[in-house]
Amino acid sequence: MGNPPGLHPDNSCTHGLMKDHLKAQQRRQNFTSVRAYSGSVIDYWKNNCGIVVNEMEAEIAKPLADFAYSLYQLEEAGNVFFSPVSIFLALAMVFFGSNGNTNTQLLNVMFKAGWNKNHTKMAMQSLVSSLTIDEYYDASLKLANRLYADNHYPILSSFLEDVKKYLSSDLVSVNFGDTEATRLQINNWVSNQTNHKINDLLQSGTVEANTRLIAVNAIYFKASWDNVFDKKHTKPRKFYTTPHSSIEIPMMTHRDGYLYYETKDYQLLGMDYYPNYLKMFVLLPKSGKTLTELQQKFNGESLLSLVSKVRSAEVKVTIPKMKFDQQMNLVEALKKLGIEDLFNPEKADLSGICVKEKLHVSDIAHKAYLEFNEEGTEAAAATAVRIVPMSDVMYEKKFEFVADHPFLFFIFDSRSKAILFIGRFSDN
Repeated sequence: MGNPPGLHPDNSCTHGLMKDHLKAQQRRQNFTSVRAYSGSVIDYWKNNCGIVVNEMEAEIAKPLADFAYSLYQLEEAGNVFFSPVSIFLALAMVFFGSNGNTNTQLLNVMFKAGWNKNHTKMAMQSLVSSLTIDEYYDASLKLANRLYADNHYPILSSFLEDVKKYLSSDLVSVNFGDTEATRLQINNWVSNQTNHKINDLLQSGTVEANTRLIAVNAIYFKASWDNVFDKKHTKPRKFYTTPHSSIEIPMMTHRDGYLYYETKDYQLLGMDYYPNYLKMFVLLPKSGKTLTELQQKFNGESLLSLVSKVRSAEVKVTIPKMKFDQQMNLVEALKKLGIEDLFNPEKADLSGICVKEKLHVSDIAHKAYLEFNEEGTEAAAATAVRIVPMSDVMYEKKFEFVADHPFLFFIFDSRSKAILFIGRFSDN
């Protein structure tokens, strides 16, 4: 299908990058529009935004997207929000220490058939190194990996070298015999890494005296909208949880240049952050279609391919303010995807971590937080809106995007093509 009529012929990412120089100083006082945080335990070419992407980064993006969407699909109803990158990196630490059938199951679910451990190591190293933001921008994207090991536990030096080299993970020796103190120590580190948004990742009782190793990943993301929302336009509006049931929730509204694509079944909206290589995409079913039906038409790779279809367009956007604070236990979900032996005391093979004691994974906890709003001062909002006036770009046709019924969304890094966060908003 071709581009919808009226879309700007040039890829909008390039246009957005040109605006960066104009906005550098003003953004020092700009809004915090989205904050997302997550914690989990356990040759060159150019992309369509004109950003240099390492081949390894692009290669890992597809299995990461498939992994993300597979987990997303397991949550069949209600609001959903999690960080596939955070879960992926925590599992990668375990994968590096796995052998035998345990390694095969992890490889098949997380990566591609035919990949070997060395290939995955290089791909993961490239991914981790790419997910940073230059200090030039008033934004933050921070990844942190850490291993907590029993201070009497003989971990193989080769494993420690691998997770440090390829995942930038450090090691902290702890006394798991002092269960509560260790739990609080780990939770405090996660809290500090996520600007105190992820607290109590490990619930009381989850650290036991027989615990030998805990792998933790934390991710923190904070960025301002490129096109900010004015608070005075935020009003209660109907949101249809089903075609015949509605509730009133605060909805933000703004008309500006956005990324846009549509078919007979759905609309796709792309909302730039600053810097413009970070984006949120919103997939909204059209009238007569449901999100449940629409979700069945995609997998991770096809969802990822939508990103290349969007073009610049003038769009009037109406979308809910959102807030998520979700805890997930991933053991059963990962079993459904095919990772089973890892959790079986008799079958798990983590001999790449330690050969003196048989290990298995007993728990994988994940907690994610998202705040999606238009926070900031009105003066800063007005200044930001005026930086790139709508009259600078002329569009043949205007579109309207009203997210007043359930939709899928994901936060995307166009440099690595990685889906950082993914969720569903149904408000129930």
